[in-house]
Amino acid sequence: MRSLHPVHPRLPGVATLTLCGLAAFALGCGARGCGGEDPALDTRQALPTATFTLAIVTDLKGYLEPCGCTSRPLGGIDRLAAQVIATRGAGPTLTLLAGDLFFSGQSHGPHVGEAASAPDGPGSFAARARAGQDALSAEAVADVLLRLEAGAALPGPHDLENPAALTALAERAHLRLLGVGETQAVLRTVGEQRVLVIGVAEEDPQAAEATLRALLDDPRYAERSLAVVMTRGGRRGARALARVSGVDVVIMGGADVDEPLPPSEVGDALVLHASRQGQGLTLARVYVPPGARGTDPGRPSVLDISLWSVEVRRGTLEADIAELEGNIRRWEEEAADPARVAQQRARLDAMRAELATLTAPPLPPDRRAVSAEFVELPPDAPREASITEAMEALARRVNDHNRVALAEWVPEPASAGQPHYLGSASCESCHTAAFAWWRNHPHGRAYSTLEVRHKEFNLSCVGCHVTGYLQPGGSTVTQLGAEGALRNVGCENCHGPASAHVESQGTIPPPRRDVPEAVCVGCHNEEHSDRFVYEVYRRTLLVPGHGLPEAEAGANP
Repeated sequence: MRSLHPVHPRLPGVATLTLCGLAAFALGCGARGCGGEDPALDTRQALPTATFTLAIVTDLKGYLEPCGCTSRPLGGIDRLAAQVIATRGAGPTLTLLAGDLFFSGQSHGPHVGEAASAPDGPGSFAARARAGQDALSAEAVADVLLRLEAGAALPGPHDLENPAALTALAERAHLRLLGVGETQAVLRTVGEQRVLVIGVAEEDPQAAEATLRALLDDPRYAERSLAVVMTRGGRRGARALARVSGVDVVIMGGADVDEPLPPSEVGDALVLHASRQGQGLTLARVYVPPGARGTDPGRPSVLDISLWSVEVRRGTLEADIAELEGNIRRWEEEAADPARVAQQRARLDAMRAELATLTAPPLPPDRRAVSAEFVELPPDAPREASITEAMEALARRVNDHNRVALAEWVPEPASAGQPHYLGSASCESCHTAAFAWWRNHPHGRAYSTLEVRHKEFNLSCVGCHVTGYLQPGGSTVTQLGAEGALRNVGCENCHGPASAHVESQGTIPPPRRDVPEAVCVGCHNEEHSDRFVYEVYRRTLLVPGHGLPEAEAGANP
């Protein structure tokens, strides 16, 4: 066995482990694999079963599944559910969520904010579209959280934009919301332990600290094994709260980054994060030895024994060592001050020594400890079958809803004297070779990829699979031109609306011959097209009959 899972290239130094990860480490396998290449990790002693586990989700943002257009889609609420259910089956588990939970606040599809026909008034088609689809998706999230028996959540700012909807969703999920109304803390029993969970919602740092201190000192919460604080204020807010005496763990919502941030020891507390949009979750295995349950000021702090932290430190050391080695070589070539070079060599030796002996601290017998790992959810991660079925049913329900509710959503007409969209078929008679090539290109089949998944009316998808979406004289989710002429990613998406060009029989040029990167990245962005490199992709589109003369065909990669 060489490794448990490959580390995703966007997550440097993060070991993505399964539930059996710690058992594998007991056999001498570290995040970098076996075979003796990591002797420091090979000598690590096996950890016993944790007292309990915190299953942490941050900034879910209502995401049920990832966009299927990326090279390696991460997440999916059915995968998330399968992991939490498996964790619960392995021992006492408390599931906690921080940051935007049901809603993302994002507009659906590219350019939606630019369309004059889609104002944000409460009666607009855009508002109806968002309200309908988002409500259905949010209810699906609530149903999953009900299955997971989530212990508490600190909702984010977009959740709070509609208090009535948030309350209804929390009731549907049987979910205790913190930082809403007067509820700021809750005691949860996990196995035989009592965990105090506090949600800090105040924006003012001084007010947040005062509220937190009052709750930590509240006699109602004195008997506890662990004090967990959830925040939606990002890194700065999380670090400030972690310095408050009595805080053991801070769950950081609001960071809103794809990469899970590694454990960070701040004061006596450990700050934890878990990516966003359900791409994965952080499992924090908590060890509470007898005698380490009090809340007196002299109690021991929580010790980080995470292999995750070790691997992050290892990566930092390796990079620093490589840089310093290069600098020393250059200084010696330049005949720099020998004393200063010797000083830097001593620093290099110290870093090498640390790297050679680097390992996670052993489990202490008399202090509470946490071993945290980020569990990435790749396409081959197990799914909870019943939730997968519910998601497929939801796709059909959203499709049916939008097909009817948005049937009359027509595009804004083109201004007088301005061209409008005709569809790629209007190009065929003059650009026969280009049309034939396009028809067999993924752009020419883009709409069918939605139809087979019942998502052709899904507002999160359709804008990047049709032509002229929400542009003057273009298309909407239900209006795709005469006989569906604007289905697929057509010629006009790149070259602009072609009516004037066609009607003039080519004497009026199309709006664009060469296509700038800005036109592409509306859809080919990190979320939907993570391998997109403009110059590389552009070259693949230059073929004979489409930007490349026949004589140059052999030069096209």
